[in-house]
Amino acid sequence: MTETPRLSASIAQKLLTECPLSAWSAHRLLGNNRPKTTDSQRAGRLWHAALLEGGAGIEVIDCDSFRSKAAREARDKAEHDGKIPVTSAKWDSMQHAVFHIHDELAAHGICLNGDVEERMEWNARTTGGEEVACSGFIDHRQGSFIDDLKTGDTCVTPHMAAGLIAKSHSLLQDAAYKSAVRAKHGYEECQMRFIFVQTCEPYSVTPVIMSGEFREISHIRWQRAIDDWAKYLALGTDRKFWPGPVPEGCATVHPPGWMMSVELEEEAMR
Repeated sequence: MTETPRLSASIAQKLLTECPLSAWSAHRLLGNNRPKTTDSQRAGRLWHAALLEGGAGIEVIDCDSFRSKAAREARDKAEHDGKIPVTSAKWDSMQHAVFHIHDELAAHGICLNGDVEERMEWNARTTGGEEVACSGFIDHRQGSFIDDLKTGDTCVTPHMAAGLIAKSHSLLQDAAYKSAVRAKHGYEECQMRFIFVQTCEPYSVTPVIMSGEFREISHIRWQRAIDDWAKYLALGTDRKFWPGPVPEGCATVHPPGWMMSVELEEEAMR
């Protein structure tokens, strides 16, 4: 039996903000043209494993850097085996950071001792009632309460957090993950919190939840993605059924609304 391509929040983001072809290309069961893992993504995986899983899945390589041939070979073998490689020098400094970050989390009343890195597979429904297979990974869940951990080297204010959520697939995670937990675990009401963690001094922690308006946008967009995914998947899995940003011909583009008024002001000042 052929595996059904499942819709995730990250694929839905490409579907809605780029085009169906981008979503097709990035999906492992369709185009499978996924970009190489970035240093930022590697760092995120490493910090998630350190903070959520107590270091499980991490392989410490006894070296100061991966510049030598032996160190690179050890790193590549670890990645091939599904491990997350880190130099012993980096790991030693991370232990100090992890200790302080957990203290900061505790100061906010946050204890990450529930289910971590939970693989979710569930069926959502289109507005017409058709089932759509979905999937995702939940960083941390305790009962009906969902946490998503965002790590980085900068201090994130609540205002900055709103912007980061709005322009990424995080916006869709609220609706998607709540749908998953309701479907898989039977909870009627779910809550979701995003936790922004600074991984260097002063190790600031910024927990935020979406407002009602933010959650409504998340729900509307996730439902739109479900409907669009079902529509294109029903046509077929071949590339030709998934249009690019301009399906036919040539698009006419217009200046932003503010641009003409600025030009007229500039002209009047001459």
